[in-house]
Amino acid sequence: MKCLALPVAILLCCAAATAQNQPTRPKIFGIAGVTIYVSDAHKSRTFYDTLLDHEQDPKHKKRCFWCEQPPSFDLTLHLNSFQSIGLNPSSSPVPENLIKDVGFWTDDATALRDYLTANKIDFWSPGGRRVKYVSLTDPEGRRIYFIETDGVLKDPSNQSALSRGGYEHQIIHAGFVVRDPAAEDRFYRDLLGFRPYWHGGSKEGRTDWISSQVPDGTDWLEYMLNTPPNATARQLGVMNHVSLGVMHMSDAIQALARNGCIGPECSKSQMGLDGKVQLNLFDPDLTRIEYMEFEPSGTVCCSPFTGKQPSPTDLQ
Repeated sequence: MKCLALPVAILLCCAAATAQNQPTRPKIFGIAGVTIYVSDAHKSRTFYDTLLDHEQDPKHKKRCFWCEQPPSFDLTLHLNSFQSIGLNPSSSPVPENLIKDVGFWTDDATALRDYLTANKIDFWSPGGRRVKYVSLTDPEGRRIYFIETDGVLKDPSNQSALSRGGYEHQIIHAGFVVRDPAAEDRFYRDLLGFRPYWHGGSKEGRTDWISSQVPDGTDWLEYMLNTPPNATARQLGVMNHVSLGVMHMSDAIQALARNGCIGPECSKSQMGLDGKVQLNLFDPDLTRIEYMEFEPSGTVCCSPFTGKQPSPTDLQ
């Protein structure tokens, strides 16, 4: 038995060394942007400019800290210092899934590249020893990307100047059709470290929505389940959506009225099953833009929240 001791010890030492050399996942702070396919760029730009009161306040251009614009942004609306909605004119026919991609902030894009390489995950990034941008696709073919913050989100001295509150809009989550939630969980949760946040359904005992927060922040992705294979454009638009956080829905409704949003949909708020007040509008291609209050004010159905709620000054 003694002759086996040395080989076993060597194997254990080698295994420990391999584990120590394994790249670790860097931090993922929150959503950097969402790109939406549009069939008519002018019509869609008019809709979003009105929706976001975009042209009336030029400060967003002066306070943007993008280190490098991703090439997928053909028309970009900067919502605040850290987030944008990109409008990407699509060829005909318009794709079924109008959420083209979702981007996130990371503190170290090079470390993320090394981490993905170690886990044998296909990705694309510019060449060189240090990179600022990494792009890949999830198991259902959806493109996601990561942009390095250059320390902006980590520096406490910047927090007052870079607050996402005030006049600025803030993406708190993005949702899209998911057919295989188990495969998506292996990717977003097991690989990238996203955390369970909330799940619920329109009927008792059924799960229609699964929300997962980023590892190091409060933004989340929402799997939209049980979408029929022959879903209409309206049904797909309901599922594929971008959510903007607001403190009080009444203030958002007043802002929409000032911006010229008229019609019952511009003031029709409702209580969601997650206990948060929401209001839904649809762009010209029927992609849903959801206003949602940061905090729940009603009864929370189906499951408890397991993570911190977002806020207008929550940089991480």
